[in-house]
Amino acid sequence: VRFYAEVMKQIAIPAKQHTKSNYDAFVHLPIEFPIVEDGHRPVNERFRQLAEQLLLETLDELEIPVHIVGGTIPERLARIVEIFDFPQVMTIEQAIARAEEEYAQLDTRNELERMADAA
Repeated sequence: VRFYAEVMKQIAIPAKQHTKSNYDAFVHLPIEFPIVEDGHRPVNERFRQLAEQLLLETLDELEIPVHIVGGTIPERLARIVEIFDFPQVMTIEQAIARAEEEYAQLDTRNELERMADAA
């Protein structure tokens, strides 16, 4: 386990360098919704909480400004538009509907299921 931890620390070095040089701000969406078992996200609440904590600690260490944006999905989108003064080319409701349509077309099965169907 110690070896694995050391490997992860070494992997983090270039990842942090890349992040520091490429991000001038970060929008964090806090954990507010239940876990969705969609086949490509961890379904362990403890892992989810630890990942969120590590993310925020790392952004603080890198001195990257963090905007924590909570609320419903429409509230989150409206706040992000406001924070960054983004021009709106469609309503929040239209953007959500479009994203839901595009997401519904994604193949979210795991690799084993996709490979079995391809064979």
